[in-house]
Amino acid sequence: MNERLSIGTVEIKADGPTGINIIRDLSESEYTTFKQSDDALNEFKIHQKLTKVMNKNYEETLNFIKPALGNMAYKFHRIDGLTSDEAETLIAEANRVLLNYLGSFNMVLDHLKTFLKRKFGENSPEYKQYKSLTAYFFDHNFPYRFVYHLRHYALHCGFPIDDLRFDSKVNHHNQSMHIGYEFGFNSKRLLKNFDWHWKIKEDLTQTALDEFDVNEIVKRAHITVLEVGKQMEFKKSKHLINAANFLKELTAPYKTDTIEVCLFYDTPQNDSDKLILDIKHIPMDIVDYILS
Repeated sequence: MNERLSIGTVEIKADGPTGINIIRDLSESEYTTFKQSDDALNEFKIHQKLTKVMNKNYEETLNFIKPALGNMAYKFHRIDGLTSDEAETLIAEANRVLLNYLGSFNMVLDHLKTFLKRKFGENSPEYKQYKSLTAYFFDHNFPYRFVYHLRHYALHCGFPIDDLRFDSKVNHHNQSMHIGYEFGFNSKRLLKNFDWHWKIKEDLTQTALDEFDVNEIVKRAHITVLEVGKQMEFKKSKHLINAANFLKELTAPYKTDTIEVCLFYDTPQNDSDKLILDIKHIPMDIVDYILS
């Protein structure tokens, strides 16, 4: 153990922390278990953060057009119409938010895959469950497999969205006009520009529509990637529950509503007699969430 790790408390008052109390050093076995537990919680936090980023990009992908397009749609029906520059700007913005979503969609899946493989091994039940689950969705869910591979298309071929469609319906009863709009993928252009996985190539070849709606594809793919996380039950994995229980038991004797339990690193500096005291905050909100 190259560094000393001590458990202590910080008193929290309305105007901020008021004092530090070092209680005792951790034993060597406690130190090892804490390191393992801290690593497990950090992996969980990373997964949570990636999922939050993906969800935010999902919402932006579906919603960014609504406030921006009102004036565009109005101009489209004016005599001077929507200019080609304005249409190109709108399509470029649609691709920007979609590419953000595609990157985070793949990142959530790939991070979970890498974590399970490193933590449990290729022959573990956890890793095999992930592979079986994602293979099932790939085989049975066109939006999922299409969105997963669409990022590869974008990396090699550029913008996947190249179609903006408007339509209008007049309500003769109240003389109002409803303006509809959607971004689309062009299946023929997608097939021409990229060597797709054979199953996606078959999807695009057999689709009854040359063009299909971006939002509908993204919605259905997003439901599926969330289902992967739900079925894997990341927060219920044994190693994570063990980590949360260890931290709960470690802090329970000292924690109160006004006392935060922390760990203090007393690390010697190279070629020096000086010690550096560093504070490690224990994320009890994550601990409580895992154990809930």
